[in-house]
Amino acid sequence: MSRSDKIGMKKPGSRGQFFEQSMIARFVSQNKHVRQADMMRHVRFAEHGRGQFFSMDMIIAVSAFLVCLLMIIALWAALTSALGERATRRELQDSAMVAASQLVLTSGNPANWSIGNFTRANSLGVVRERNMLNEQKVAKLQALNSTNYTDIKENLGCGRNELYVTVSNIYSNETLYRFGKSAPAGLEDFTTNHIVTRIALLNDTEVLLRVETWNIRQ
Repeated sequence: MSRSDKIGMKKPGSRGQFFEQSMIARFVSQNKHVRQADMMRHVRFAEHGRGQFFSMDMIIAVSAFLVCLLMIIALWAALTSALGERATRRELQDSAMVAASQLVLTSGNPANWSIGNFTRANSLGVVRERNMLNEQKVAKLQALNSTNYTDIKENLGCGRNELYVTVSNIYSNETLYRFGKSAPAGLEDFTTNHIVTRIALLNDTEVLLRVETWNIRQ
């Protein structure tokens, strides 16, 4: 083979190799850009996913906290209401017992308070002696109801609570005397009260002295 033939055979091979290497380099470059773009999409998706999960966690945590807070507030309000009503009932009970005892166990101080100015009396009892009612004093108490109700109930230890006293025949249940304010009809569900009864004698007749303290729940 001549020298020119050898030279002619090398040239075509060199151009083919160059073309093939160029195609390979372009393919590798394109694939590199594709891989980089895919990686960026994966990164953005992961960051977006983490942001969504973080937001959902915050919403769930805040919602749970608010629910717990509302439950605590509701329980505290119920407990406060129950304690307040218990204290009110105890106050009504104490004031009813004090008023009943003062009326049927003492004659008052001074004992003739029904004759003079009752506002100067330290206490208002309505008996001649223990459990024997003095009708003059009972009648005087009833007569003062329309003008001096507040002064008398405070003297009997009822303070801010309302007071209603009745003297009735123990056999016929007839009301003989009454003093104070009765609880309004139809408001029983909104009224807290306490009742104390005492048996006494009025003109040798057995009577029932009924003392009720009450107030309307706030």
